[in-house]
Amino acid sequence: MLKLLAMQSDTEGAVFFPLSDKVRRGYGPNSSMSTKCYQQFLGTPLSEIQLEKQVTRIGPDEEGLAEREPHEQVTFSRKPKTPESIVRKPSEIRFVRSRIFYAKSSNNKNSEPKTGLPHIHVLNRYSNPNKRNHKVHVLKYIFPRAFGLHNVFTSTVDRRDTAQKFKDYTLREEEIDLKIGRSYQDRRLRKILKKDTPPGGPGCPDDDDDLHHGYLPPPSPLPDITKKERTAYELVENIPQRFRGRILHLVGELIRLQRRCKYHPLLQYYCPSSVINPDAPDPRPKIPAVPPSNPASPIASMRFKTQPSSHRKSKTPRSKRTSLEGPAAATQSTKPVAIESNPQDPILLYATSSHNVYLFLRAVLGNIIPLEFWGAGKAALKNRNVFFSHLEGFVKLRRYESLTLHNVLQGFKLTDFQWLHQKQPSPTGKVKLDAADMKQCTSLFAEFIYYLFDSLVIPLIRAHFYVTESTSDKNRTCYFRQDVWRKLSSSHLNKMISTMFTDIPTQRARAIMDRRAAKFSTVRLLPKNNSFRFLSNLKRRPMEMDPKTGRRVLAKSINQILKPNHVALTFEKSRQPQAIGSSIFSLGEILKRLTAFRDRLKSDGVFGKQKLYFVKADVASAFDTIPQQRVLEVVEKLYVENTYKIRKQGRVTTGTGKAGEAKPKILFPQIAEPADRHVASIEQNKKFVAATGIDQKSLIFVDRVTCMHHERDALIRELREHVVNNFVQIGKRFYRQSVGIPQGSVMSTLLCNLFYADLEARELPFTQARTGLLMRLTDDFLFITTNRDHAQRFCEAVHRGFPRYGVVVKPEKSLVNFEVAFDGCKIARTIGGAGFPYCGTLIDEKTLEIKRDWSRRDGTLVSNLLTVEYGSKPGQKMLDKVLGGWKLVSTAIYLNTSFNSRRTVVTNLYWSFVDAAMKFHRYHRSISHHRHKPHRNTQKLKTALTRRTPNDAQTIHIISEFMSLAYTLMMSRENRSYDDAGAVVPKPGLIGRVQVRWLVAKAFLRVLRRKQTLFRRVIGWLEGCERATRGRVDWVFYKAVGDMEVGEIFDGVRY
Repeated sequence: MLKLLAMQSDTEGAVFFPLSDKVRRGYGPNSSMSTKCYQQFLGTPLSEIQLEKQVTRIGPDEEGLAEREPHEQVTFSRKPKTPESIVRKPSEIRFVRSRIFYAKSSNNKNSEPKTGLPHIHVLNRYSNPNKRNHKVHVLKYIFPRAFGLHNVFTSTVDRRDTAQKFKDYTLREEEIDLKIGRSYQDRRLRKILKKDTPPGGPGCPDDDDDLHHGYLPPPSPLPDITKKERTAYELVENIPQRFRGRILHLVGELIRLQRRCKYHPLLQYYCPSSVINPDAPDPRPKIPAVPPSNPASPIASMRFKTQPSSHRKSKTPRSKRTSLEGPAAATQSTKPVAIESNPQDPILLYATSSHNVYLFLRAVLGNIIPLEFWGAGKAALKNRNVFFSHLEGFVKLRRYESLTLHNVLQGFKLTDFQWLHQKQPSPTGKVKLDAADMKQCTSLFAEFIYYLFDSLVIPLIRAHFYVTESTSDKNRTCYFRQDVWRKLSSSHLNKMISTMFTDIPTQRARAIMDRRAAKFSTVRLLPKNNSFRFLSNLKRRPMEMDPKTGRRVLAKSINQILKPNHVALTFEKSRQPQAIGSSIFSLGEILKRLTAFRDRLKSDGVFGKQKLYFVKADVASAFDTIPQQRVLEVVEKLYVENTYKIRKQGRVTTGTGKAGEAKPKILFPQIAEPADRHVASIEQNKKFVAATGIDQKSLIFVDRVTCMHHERDALIRELREHVVNNFVQIGKRFYRQSVGIPQGSVMSTLLCNLFYADLEARELPFTQARTGLLMRLTDDFLFITTNRDHAQRFCEAVHRGFPRYGVVVKPEKSLVNFEVAFDGCKIARTIGGAGFPYCGTLIDEKTLEIKRDWSRRDGTLVSNLLTVEYGSKPGQKMLDKVLGGWKLVSTAIYLNTSFNSRRTVVTNLYWSFVDAAMKFHRYHRSISHHRHKPHRNTQKLKTALTRRTPNDAQTIHIISEFMSLAYTLMMSRENRSYDDAGAVVPKPGLIGRVQVRWLVAKAFLRVLRRKQTLFRRVIGWLEGCERATRGRVDWVFYKAVGDMEVGEIFDGVRY
């Protein structure tokens, strides 16, 4: 922080003013007095400075076994990246894998999901392999950089065109026409177009430029290019020398094979719908067969080692075989099994395994990509298998994972690709390339591989599968055949439309949306056990016509439009705390409420003397049952000011980006206040720091404030329009939500809390007594009281429901800790005294101490909870991920020694470390398994694709760093107090660094001892660490760890 401020002050003349008094930072002899919150007055605003990474090398080098891990630190730099200077490396290009999710299928003439590539795909629009202009046009899609078109390597992405990091290149026609229009102004090309033949015969002169081989004439006024003119131009177009001859022929083969490919039989063969019946025999072969792409060529005539041999003897007669001998027989596939979905069956039972999806893609790409694209002779089979191994890894990635272009370029031998270098091998069979040729071949091959994944693999997945995650399997990617998904979701979708929505004619809906900024949202269904969860996407930015430029650009999303309304209502909520009632907006607020409640009971002298009664209730479909007019009546009263001023202020959080430290971020929060209030920004920031205690973090306020004024009537009108006229597009029709409030809206949670707070004030006033505590996280109620009558009254009231508020409680999700019944049915109660579960926590029924509810992990596969980053610095990323996961499960409510006993804190710490150890093991295994798996017939292929996996010394270093950083984070999350001098006031029950190391060692030993063959040296180091620290550990630690060992909480977790 101080280094950054000094640098800015010296170079930019910046002035910073402290916003708080100095306090002591750090612990022990390394502590110091400092201030972490400042406000900038002069100089270039920090919020406008670019972030750049500086890579240094850290890590142990024990006995030469550990390769030093690079570690990146994020700093501030004035050096911006200009569009001219952008040349992205393959490691910077990450496939936009998010495009495969939630895709809608296109229909054929029978209104069934269409198979094959989309009809707008270039291989379907230019499908004649005998026409030169068709081949040249497809060539531009495959190698756009060579033709001077927009590409991922050197082109900038206009954020008005897409919200993704890279553009979708499905359609390039406008860009190609623009390019032809520029070339058309050239006198020579006009002459060519008139004569329809190039001067000097067919062909064009060589191009000597480096990577941009294409013809790049100077810009000039552009005429409109007709389709006929485009065809005439591409018939004689000057294409780079490397693309003439063999490559053009291979592109023609690609067009021909794609046109002949039988997608539907392959889909039926590799991904049959009989997967809904697990007991049915699986007719699919273990190894897919790839037919020859060109029987006439010597390469294609070779027998593929992936094909089942025709000489293989079989005990079963051919007429009685149930399996198909390769895709050639797939055209004779059996009829698809009709789907008879049982409402009680889990939805995921109907999903297609990722391995079968990979087999389907492998067969399709093996059919449509000419084998010569992968090289000559046996090298072609090896290179194609390398590509297939990357394809398998791509399909099996989790929800938020992706691969870089650098990942999938590993393992190929460029000298095998004669169409790249166009050189004949020497008598020894080797091809030598100089530096310039290698650079060009690498660039062209990177374009080719990116095209295969971005424009073939992703469209194929979108066309044939609905890809989604699920509530039960978290981050695991689920693939459903489009026809299977349509049949599964249609009944639920129709039921939802009939109960929640009203059909609106398209013309009327368009007329209403034209008069307002907010347009419409889209919906999707998320698999949830044997049903679906309805989700609405209000973050989607629609495409609209820009009146200034006349082009279609991204407009604001509905949530962005509603942001001022949300900020104003949040301001009124903080100014009128009675309006939110018992609402809590995070689990951290549970600690504050329980602390105040326990102190109140202690002051009354009843804590520990009277039994505490717990009642938990969950509202069924809360957002979908809220009456619209009623919620508007409640919320509109909260808008007090006639005009609200909303300030957008820059805030910079500083840090180095090291493990355990936050990365620098530039934030622009919006703050609402009355329009007639004029307070200096520095005074407002001082009050904010003092009120929130934010001074424990490094924060710089930038005095670059923009203000917008919003009238009360306009905000209310916008909110009413959002609630009453919420349009949803399902298919091609528009519907208006007639019941409930929009889910996924930035306003939904706040509206729900304000509405239910009104219910509590009117229907449940007895819950405000000193003997009781009512908490509600959105729609989850928890009532704690010493009065049994109040507890029973609350239980009966919520189960009776509140029709005026649309509240209906799910009896099967209700829970109490005493005997109570409603309508003759007993409510489920807790037994055993392990704690009362509420929103992922366990509250002790006697002391109110808080533990984490680990029983929710029962049956969970830890691998599904991870998001693994593949690439460089695996050790550092593993440490970041494991530490980040530990931070999520070890919040202050579990580690606060002022509220929880020392034994409870030790128990919470120990089991959070066990959870971290499980994730560490799975992360380590994921990195180890994400390597090239040679095909059984390519055993001689070198392990060139092996990812850098942390060795034993690095693994020990990672665990040691985790011990140190976990202690630092734990100390920062304790409820610490300071004296007037800024020194830490000692408190009983603090846990020291040595004790944390002992707990981490015990937790990792518990997990890794079951995997001894993988971590022999690591286990030995952990045992030594445990022995060295056991003398500093008292009986509380042994008791807490021993008791929980007997409980065997994590036995149901699979890791």
